[in-house]
Amino acid sequence: MAVNDDCKLKFLELKAKRTYRFIVFKIDEKLKQVIVEKVGEPTLGYDDFAASLPTNECRYAIFDFDFVTEENCQKSKIFFIAWSPDTSRVRSKMLYASSKDRFKRELDGIQVELQATDPTEMGLDIGGFSSLGMAVAWYIVLLGGEESAERLGDTLFIYVYANESLQSVCTRHSC
Repeated sequence: MAVNDDCKLKFLELKAKRTYRFIVFKIDEKLKQVIVEKVGEPTLGYDDFAASLPTNECRYAIFDFDFVTEENCQKSKIFFIAWSPDTSRVRSKMLYASSKDRFKRELDGIQVELQATDPTEMGLDIGGFSSLGMAVAWYIVLLGGEESAERLGDTLFIYVYANESLQSVCTRHSC
């Protein structure tokens, strides 16, 4: 599956210039390429993004998630969302699943990946907590996402399943 140059351009504008809050991409089966379907202005929020996804069609999306640390430092994470609703056609699900890795390789700078089949799997929540042995740790709850952890300077980011208690996550990550 080819990737339209506009996809890469819009992603670079989101990443470098913060021109957009989100980008929704779709596969144009006639052109046999991924194209930009819509972009969200920087003033829009997560709810606007979630509302922009079709209820019965697959899409790829990028969401620029901003947050502020306990030290009052502005941070951002770029999320890649593979949107594949249960109500979408099987052929569409297969097409999006088989093209996903190729498409993601074209977008350098994705920090978190999320697979969602319904809006409840896509919610984001963020909070901070003090940790032992490090300045600050942040957890980001990804409904339907995979757990992972990464350290950026003195900050530990922990991405967890939403149905898991934070205490059990802290035990595993020694925070």
